[in-house]
This record gives sequence, C-alpha cells and structure tokens, in this order.
Amino acid sequence: MILVIDAGNSRLKWGIAPAGADVTRGAWHRVGSLDNSRLDALGDQWASLPAPRRVLCANVAGESSADAISKALAAWRAQAIWLRAQPRAAGVRNLYEIPGQLGPDRWAAGVAAWHRKAAACIVINAGTATTIDFISDAAEFLGGMILPGIMLMKQALQRGTAELPLQQGTVRIPSRNTADAIETGCMIAQLGAVERARREFTAGASLLLSGGWSGLLAPALAPPCEELPHLVLEGLYVLACAAEQPA
Repeated sequence: MILVIDAGNSRLKWGIAPAGADVTRGAWHRVGSLDNSRLDALGDQWASLPAPRRVLCANVAGESSADAISKALAAWRAQAIWLRAQPRAAGVRNLYEIPGQLGPDRWAAGVAAWHRKAAACIVINAGTATTIDFISDAAEFLGGMILPGIMLMKQALQRGTAELPLQQGTVRIPSRNTADAIETGCMIAQLGAVERARREFTAGASLLLSGGWSGLLAPALAPPCEELPHLVLEGLYVLACAAEQPA
C-alpha cells in the first residue's frame, strides 16, 4: 500500500491505495481528512488501515503538522518522505526558476493534471490561498500565480477596516447591503483571476479545480472545467509510484 498525505494550511487530506491502482478513477482503498485543529486524532483515523510500504507527504503547514504525521506513522514504524519539487519527475518538467521553491502541493497537482489530460491545462487549488498554475502541452509546469483565498480576502477586510463585517453574504451584482457587497467582491476577484489566466494561456485549455472552495468557483466558470477534489493526492500517488520504478 502507498499512503499519500496533503498537509494544507487548514486541513490534512490523505489517501491510501495499492501500487498500480488507477486513482484517477477513484480506485482508492480509503481517503480521509482532518481539520488541522484535530491532528492529534490522526492515529485513530489510521488505526484500521493496512500498513503502507511507502508514505509520501506534501506539507505546507509547518512543523506542527509534520510532528503529528510522524507521531501517527510511528504505529507502523513508518517514516514519511517529504516531497520537494524536482526539476523533472513522473514525466513532467518543472520550469520554476528555482525548482525546489515550488510548493509541493502545487507540484503534485500539476503532475496529476498532466497524467489526467496529457494536454495543456490550468490547475486551480482554491484553499486558504488560491493558486493558479499552467501546464503546457509539452508536459511542462510553467509556473503560475498565488492570491488570497476567498476567506482570507474577507478576513483581510474585516481586520483592516473599522466597520466591515465578517459574515456570509450572497453574490449578486449590484449588491445592496455590505455583506453581499463583500461576498460578491471576493468571489468576482477569484473568478476574474481565473478567467484572466485562461485568457493569457492556451485557448481552450481545461480548468482543473481542487481545494475546499472549488465548489463555489466551479459552477460560475465556463467549460471546459472539472472539479477534482483529490488532485493533489493523485499527484502524490503518481510521484510515489514513479519513484519506485527503476531508472
């Protein structure tokens, strides 16, 4: 079994599957997630899983998440391999100026996107931050952009002003109350960034969306557009399998 872990800023996501499984078609043995405030329960969540022979993790949440993962893996006497983006892996070339500075979650999502599409595409991960990355039709991770996620945008307005509230609104143009105006502005900013990225990139490129807020964005974006909740895990699995193959 191969265990892959996506330790994000807000949640930890994981999946386990046997080697050779087609996880792009849902062939996971199991998947799960935990809020970062509950990582002490990770060992309990994994207690009924078969012992993995390989563990690959993309961690952007810092040492506390790494410590919780290592503690939970100790029950199997297993150790995580902490992913760092490489100049080339699993058939994808990384064109970041300093390849190792690319976030491991972005790298994994880009690898998964290429293995799904084998064509130019735009990868959006709508989480605490929103990342928008470009994959060329020559299997190149070209780079991308990072902006605050929807909730971070709303929180910044609440913290940086005296009177703007942090509350749920409704997206509508024009908005006739402050909560709706904030909700609409933050949503349109996200959609505008994605559509501008699409306009600047290859015509007709597919949008592949992942992350906790992708369900808000996907219905408002023009096709071709797919919501793929396990995209980072898929990429981690592909990279783990590729690392086991002889050179």
